[in-house]
Amino acid sequence: MDDITVRDSNDAPKKSKRSKNVTFVFNRKAFYVASAIVVLVVVFFLGSAYGSKKDGKASNAGSSPRSSSSSNRWTSVGTVQEISDAKVKVKDSRGQEKEAEINKETKIVDRKGTALKPADIKKDSRVIVSGEKDGDKLTATRIRLQQ
Repeated sequence: MDDITVRDSNDAPKKSKRSKNVTFVFNRKAFYVASAIVVLVVVFFLGSAYGSKKDGKASNAGSSPRSSSSSNRWTSVGTVQEISDAKVKVKDSRGQEKEAEINKETKIVDRKGTALKPADIKKDSRVIVSGEKDGDKLTATRIRLQQ
């Protein structure tokens, strides 16, 4: 019969403590595509949330005074029917004519932003006229020559 030897746990051979490293192998292109998809999804949902807040009535509470007066703004794109130092009459593509007052604060510019005078704009010139309305009275704040 064989002798059985009992060893103390302190006498047992010690196992080496190896750190277990986990290595991930991934395809670089797949990583870039997945990252781009995540970014697009995040941007989509953030934009969607911002857009829904902007369209809601609650968002007008903190809006600037300029946006509250936007209902008094108007723009007309068309050809000049008449122009003088005091007024401009524009006919748009629908055939509607709008006559607006020109005052000293009206900015008249060409496509490059160069300042012009009312005399520089000729009849049948294409223009974009924007301004403010007060009831039926239109006042041009900016006239941009298109040609």
